[in-house]
Amino acid sequence: MVDITKLPRAKSGFEELRSSKQIYVDHTDLIYEFAYLDGPNFLSRPRRFGKSLLISTLESLFSHGTEFFKGLKIEKLWEEREKGNTYKVIRLDFSSLIFSDKNEFNFRICERLKDIILTQQIKVREILPSDDAGTILYKIVTDNPGKVVLLLDEYDYPLTHSLDDKDLFEQYRKYIQGFFGAIKSETSKMRFIFITGVGRFAKTSVFSQLNNLRDLGLEAKFAPLLGYTEEDMHQYFDAYVENSANILNLSKEECYSQIKAHYDGYRFHVDNETQLHNPWSVLSFLSAPKNGFKNFWYETGGSYPTLIAKYIKSIQETPLETLKKVRISKDDLDIFYDYLDTPTVSLLYQTGYLSLRPEYVEDLAITRYFLCPPNLEVKSALSKLYQVIGTLKPRSLLRG
Repeated sequence: MVDITKLPRAKSGFEELRSSKQIYVDHTDLIYEFAYLDGPNFLSRPRRFGKSLLISTLESLFSHGTEFFKGLKIEKLWEEREKGNTYKVIRLDFSSLIFSDKNEFNFRICERLKDIILTQQIKVREILPSDDAGTILYKIVTDNPGKVVLLLDEYDYPLTHSLDDKDLFEQYRKYIQGFFGAIKSETSKMRFIFITGVGRFAKTSVFSQLNNLRDLGLEAKFAPLLGYTEEDMHQYFDAYVENSANILNLSKEECYSQIKAHYDGYRFHVDNETQLHNPWSVLSFLSAPKNGFKNFWYETGGSYPTLIAKYIKSIQETPLETLKKVRISKDDLDIFYDYLDTPTVSLLYQTGYLSLRPEYVEDLAITRYFLCPPNLEVKSALSKLYQVIGTLKPRSLLRG
């Protein structure tokens, strides 16, 4: 009899997960590969892939050392490297802030920074009422050189939620660009910087001020950082798969095959053959296998990422059949588009509707690359998107 409460379906907090002895899929050796260095790092992934859990893991690592990492791959590596050092961690989640314009957005960030100063007892010079978020951050970092870690989750949330208002979008773009400029000016005084988002705003120049950013998504070795590999499934969830097979009257092998067909197939780098399962969908299925192989991604809003709202018309103008297998060159994948002027396939790739597939052509001895739906779950979501999206207005999708 398996203990369903050990599946971390409802938790995105690392320390809570570890304290309750829930399953934690250990990719901390990959975390060490970039966390022991200084400088800014960036990783984009579709929703429901564990970005917030990764941020929480980094927050614990820098705040408390290896206190919650006993038995994980990074424990000895980190202790040897850091020798018990801990840091003041500034964690900002732009998706958790409530705001309606640039000024309120700045106010919310300022309030969050002030709260961090108080709760972590950070020594900093006087914060003036006129100080904006960049100035407060500057004071924190310069008054505590080498002791500050900045973790910024969902950096693009204000941008994706203002795509239907060009003026507001431009306000947020300029503000975030300026905030990143403040980060860059103090990068050398910070121990570590990590930023996550769903996509990249290359042409909008959001990152132009942070041109020393290391994009982990462009490095093959970090492809398995988020998501579950086939090996992870067998190592951490084998008993749960067997339980599911028994409930559904399947063999364990057939159950693995069905899980793979429905929830696997995500590939984020052309040079890495690893394909990944969506963690949310896998955990949702294993938590209640009697309900069968449902489309969990669609039911929790995966079918309506806010980015999609801006492009309803262009998506409708693209025949569904053409999206089942789209030829793409390897070089094209390193070109990141502006959300205000992006091809449909690029948008669907960034939001998780399409994934990479290589195809070796033996006669020509070359490998061709395609974008296609990664699994049955996403194929179903894509079909439903075409069925439903024409009946909804863009604004309703923004609130969905």
